[in-house]
Amino acid sequence: MEYQELGTSGIKVSEVTLGTWSFGWPGSDTEQSIKTIHSALNNGINFIDTAGGYGNPKGSSERIIGEALKGRRKDAVICTKVSIIEHNADYSNKRFGYDFVMRNIEQNLERLQTDYIDVYLSHFYNPHVSIEETMRVFSDLRDQKVIRAFGVSKYDIPELQEIAKYTKIDVGQYDLSIFQRRFNEPSAPDHPPASPIEPVLKYANENNISLMCFGTVTRGLLSGRFTGTEHFPKNDPRHQDPIFQGDTFQKHIDAVEKMRPIAQKHGKSLAQLAINWALHQPGVTTALVGGRTPEQMTENAGASGWQLDQEDILEIEKLVKSLQKAQ
Repeated sequence: MEYQELGTSGIKVSEVTLGTWSFGWPGSDTEQSIKTIHSALNNGINFIDTAGGYGNPKGSSERIIGEALKGRRKDAVICTKVSIIEHNADYSNKRFGYDFVMRNIEQNLERLQTDYIDVYLSHFYNPHVSIEETMRVFSDLRDQKVIRAFGVSKYDIPELQEIAKYTKIDVGQYDLSIFQRRFNEPSAPDHPPASPIEPVLKYANENNISLMCFGTVTRGLLSGRFTGTEHFPKNDPRHQDPIFQGDTFQKHIDAVEKMRPIAQKHGKSLAQLAINWALHQPGVTTALVGGRTPEQMTENAGASGWQLDQEDILEIEKLVKSLQKAQ
């Protein structure tokens, strides 16, 4: 496993991050989740991402991490978020205002069973609260040593430029995969429209902001395990995702199969190829990958420590352009 610094924070994190969105939901196995966290640490994955809204009841993911890290807190770098976007949320509230953040972090700390958080993110941009106010409370928390570094999730270029007037952030979190080059897909009334990721990659690279990219395996599509015959239940996000529908789904599966020889050339799985591709985009420091089993942590860790060559990257881009033309 290779490690990189987050911005200028001095915090070294693994190139692969364990994403824990799937932890703490009804039907999930808490003991298995704890074993998965331990496996991640044992495989050199020291960066764990969560949020106060993950799980049901909300905060369950954080509670599981708190239990798993008893006696191993110093082995892990924890990233959590102030809040989570909700469908039909009331954006006129003071979410990400000073008092809201201060109340929120007390709950984060309690659930995680820790007295500090390594990386604290604003989960989304709320246009009804000034960026200056959000950055001021984050800066105060860092000065108080409650958090070590802070950043944002899915803020667009104008918001990032506004942040720079008040402070320096170290981290940004965005969707990115071979098939997904846009972020901020609308999911609530005031939510900003989808934006291309390339300007953010360029801005982050030029301003020493470390990007955590998520969705690197495109909801499992880039793992090569789908055949095109799958039917996703209504509570599965893939049920309504256009990429998993009809001919589009099959064309993407065919493209993934054409990537298989590239992965095999490097002795890697398709999932490892997809994660590695994301890792070597400009500005990207770590790839955030979900996992439900200890075995997945071993595979995910294998995405670090090697690199696709230029010929591979060009072939992948050729496949992506062919897909775009076909749509």
